[in-house]
Amino acid sequence: SPTTPKSSIWSCATAARPFAANGASVRKTAMSTAYLEPGWKVLLVGGSAGVGKTTVARALAERFGTSVLLTDDLRLALQEMTTPEQQPQLHAFANERQVRKLTPEQMRDALIAVATAMQPALRTVCAYHTFVIDAEPLIIEGENVIPKVAADRRFRGLKTFGDANAGPDDLRAVFLYEPDEQTLLNTMREHDPRF
Repeated sequence: SPTTPKSSIWSCATAARPFAANGASVRKTAMSTAYLEPGWKVLLVGGSAGVGKTTVARALAERFGTSVLLTDDLRLALQEMTTPEQQPQLHAFANERQVRKLTPEQMRDALIAVATAMQPALRTVCAYHTFVIDAEPLIIEGENVIPKVAADRRFRGLKTFGDANAGPDDLRAVFLYEPDEQTLLNTMREHDPRF
């Protein structure tokens, strides 16, 4: 599977606030473990299946002492709360027989539709962690993280946080990709035989 050099992972995530050479910029959790201050409130880690998002997110969470939210968990919760008639995009991959019949182009379109349908939920989580003062930093990881979420720092249209705006360092994003299609397809098949 593809690997990302540690130096590029750390530089992407910590670019907002450089740390003192002696490591003085730290925070402590309730368990008195010292972690580096991340310099962001929400870090989005996006990319297609099998590019190493979970590996990167776990490494960053360990380094900064933060939690990780998998977009798959959020999608499954939303699917449980809705029906295919109410939210057809969210349920695009629920029927395995239909998924196996999709062409690569239809699969791509369905993945984009699912990611688009999830944007209000992802934006709400981002708004909460950037707007609420006591909210801990959070890493959100998954193929449903798309650049639009990272680019839109205004949360207009949300029921709860419609007036919130993310500051310049509050919301950051890292997108991983695999340039070789065959490698990507092989990795995706290892993770999910439906591909």
